[in-house]
Amino acid sequence: MRTLLCIGVIIQAILKGHIGQQSGQCGVQTYQPHTWTVNGQSSKIIGGRESVPHSWPWQVVLRFRDHPLTCSGSLVKINTTGELVVLTAAQCVDGTLPIEWTIDVGVHSRSAQEQYQKTYDVKQIISHPEYSPFLLHNDIAIVRLSTPIIENEAVAPICVTSLPSSDFYGRNCVVTGWGATSEGGSTSDRLKEVYKPVLTDTDCLLNVGGTFNSTTMLCAGFVQGGEGTCTVM
Repeated sequence: MRTLLCIGVIIQAILKGHIGQQSGQCGVQTYQPHTWTVNGQSSKIIGGRESVPHSWPWQVVLRFRDHPLTCSGSLVKINTTGELVVLTAAQCVDGTLPIEWTIDVGVHSRSAQEQYQKTYDVKQIISHPEYSPFLLHNDIAIVRLSTPIIENEAVAPICVTSLPSSDFYGRNCVVTGWGATSEGGSTSDRLKEVYKPVLTDTDCLLNVGGTFNSTTMLCAGFVQGGEGTCTVM
């Protein structure tokens, strides 16, 4: 079995047809994404399908010390203040300083300066207080920016659901990123996407074992051994 193990939350994983509600506008896609039908083994980010440019407007690039790509994340809006922040994996940013990071929004091709692309400095990094770098439990962090992000057709926050993971078993999620284009190969220049079904906790425990924690993790992929998306960044 090769399964995408999604730590904390699925970073950049939108559960199709059932997006959670929160105050304010979120989840708006001006540029409509591909319509896919998952057929088992065919879709994967390794060698996978290029996204429609700017169809996932919450996707951002995190750059560490001017590296072209370190990690990616999603824009979310804090309900109480309306502030847009970046949700990412704690393993990417834990133990680093805000001054070492920049955030690029409105990106499709990482090698081109695009119409909507803008770079922001980071003012604060908040990792989950119970993040475990060894077990990867609570592998989630919030990154606050030095100046407010300006929303447009290609820059917008994703909705955050408060529903339990069990509500999504069997549904398809989409994972996006600039991951490798082949096994052991280089990362992709353009944003790619893959659809995978959300698995039950039982399936994850049976196939992944003790590394899976149903309280802090969500699992997606194909139990029967389909290609994984483990190189999503």
